[in-house]
Amino acid sequence: MGEILNYFLIGLMIYFLPAFIVASRDGEKKKLIILLNIFFGWTIIGWVLCFSWSCITPRINRHLNDDAEEHEKEKNKQSGRHEDGLHCCGDGIENSDQTVIPDQRADNQSRTEWILYGTKNGKKYYYEKYSIHHITPDTLRVWTKVQYSREQIRDIIQSRTNNNLATDRLDKLAAMTELVEMNYLNRSVKSMQYVLLDHEGGILGEKDCSGQNVKPIIPDSMGDILFRIVFPKKRL
Repeated sequence: MGEILNYFLIGLMIYFLPAFIVASRDGEKKKLIILLNIFFGWTIIGWVLCFSWSCITPRINRHLNDDAEEHEKEKNKQSGRHEDGLHCCGDGIENSDQTVIPDQRADNQSRTEWILYGTKNGKKYYYEKYSIHHITPDTLRVWTKVQYSREQIRDIIQSRTNNNLATDRLDKLAAMTELVEMNYLNRSVKSMQYVLLDHEGGILGEKDCSGQNVKPIIPDSMGDILFRIVFPKKRL
């Protein structure tokens, strides 16, 4: 009985060898190869193809993604912008009493639920569950929010001061809400509008970003996490 169990375990290891290889190499086609290995590995041709593919499929270049993100941060720093998109579409802060964000809807029947989807460098990232609006099957808009600590706000003010940019009322800043537009096919994001809020939820200023360029979503970034949440049915 013991020998039969040993043979079974050895056979199982050989059967899933392609999956083990591609997982350890972090290959680009990892999910696809694992699925093919599970369902078609019992055929000799299927197993050989999975094994060969797992050995030659390119690895995911995570260093390249990290370099791209660092480059974007450095560019934002030089222009006085914040890595989360603060002042992403202009240096000035326009005062406005007309902007309506999810927390300030006049309709008491409207539901508002900010959901935390991640934290990074001490900042908390939220999206408003009921603000998700599909423009097309592959394009949607959603309100997001980033909450800052006092230390981070001081860093933002210092960065803008060093770059001779306006810092009016930023000492009262507590959070930034942003209306973003995401496209599934292009894996892209575009900022439509951002609103700066104080600790009581009052509007410090807002900016129309509809003319901003579309940007690709960097893998493993906070934007990528949100992308996977708002397009759940389109996952592989």
